[in-house]
Formats: sequence, structure tokens, C-alpha cells
Amino acid sequence: MKSNDRQRPSGAATAVIVILILLIAAIIAAIAYLLWPDRDGDNVPLPESGSSVPQLEEESSSSEAAGIILDLKPDPLAQDGLVPEEEWPEKNEEGKFDFSINRTPYFETPESKGSLMIGNPPQNNYLMAVEIWLEDGVTLVYQSGTLKPNQCITDAPLSKTLEKGIYQAVACFTAIDPETMENLGTLETAITLQVGERIPS
Repeated sequence: MKSNDRQRPSGAATAVIVILILLIAAIIAAIAYLLWPDRDGDNVPLPESGSSVPQLEEESSSSEAAGIILDLKPDPLAQDGLVPEEEWPEKNEEGKFDFSINRTPYFETPESKGSLMIGNPPQNNYLMAVEIWLEDGVTLVYQSGTLKPNQCITDAPLSKTLEKGIYQAVACFTAIDPETMENLGTLETAITLQVGERIPS
């Protein structure tokens, strides 16, 4: 009878193989743990906010940089109802914030009221305060009090007298919690002020 030439591995060799297998398994487990997207929520992507608000981001606005405090008293020129401009949704989701404004308001003289047409749409959940800065980011030319949802300011004078001319500016709309009066964030849009003269057609 032929003898079997194959030899079984020794106990030491078996132990080495087992250790190698365990090391490989441990490395795989460590890599999977580090890359697993739901671990403590570290790598879970945040949901994108609605197009009308950048998640009410805490940005450094011109008013904060200049040390100017928002006027949190109700604006005396605010009136109920909005000038029809577009169709709005019935109610915004929490965290969304809409606004309306005339992007080319006209002031007949530097001292007269202009057609700002500022609106806090009815679907908003927050109070609104508005500032208008010249594009230099230093000169504040208008500051409102607060507007409730479904309120508007149709005409208002500038808070700083400007010489006649055309001015590029930025309107800043701040959302304010109606219960705590906390500043929740600011949205901005570019506008053009027509003071004593109109934009050439």
C-alpha cells in the first residue's frame, strides 16, 4: 500500500493562519466602521432648504458689521394686505421665508416717499424687518420696523437723504421669531433706487 505523502500542517502553522484571518477581518471591520454613512449621523448629508431661504443662515449682515440694531417695533406705515404681485402658497414650511419688494423704487425728490412696495407674504411664519444699504455695504438708507405676515409698506421715505441720481443697493429681509423676537436669519436682493431721476429706457 502506498503511503500518503501529504502532511497535515503543524499546530503552530494553523495558529498563524487563524491569526492572519482574524487580523484581516478586524481591518475590514475597521474600514467599514469608518466609512459607514449613518455612524452617529456624522456623514449624513443635511437636507437642502427651500429655494426661498438658505435655511435662514446665520450670516454676518451689513447691520451687524456696522453695529446697527434692528427696529423690532411694529412699523407705523405697515398696512394689512399685500399689493397683488404673484400667487403665493397657502402656508410655508417651517424654515422657509418669502418676501416681495419693488426692485426699482422711484422717489420724486430726495425727501419724498418712494414706491418701495415691501411685503411680508401671508404664508410666512415670521415677522419681517427690512433694511436697504447702498452697494458699498456701509451706507444705510432705509430701515423699517416689523411687518406681520400679510402686511405691506407701499410707500416710504428713505432714512438718509441722497442726492438726485441712480443708486445700486441691497435690500436685506430679516426673519424674526414672533414669540421670542429672535433674529433667525437674513435674505438679500439687489435693487436700484431712482432718486429724482429715472433709469434711462
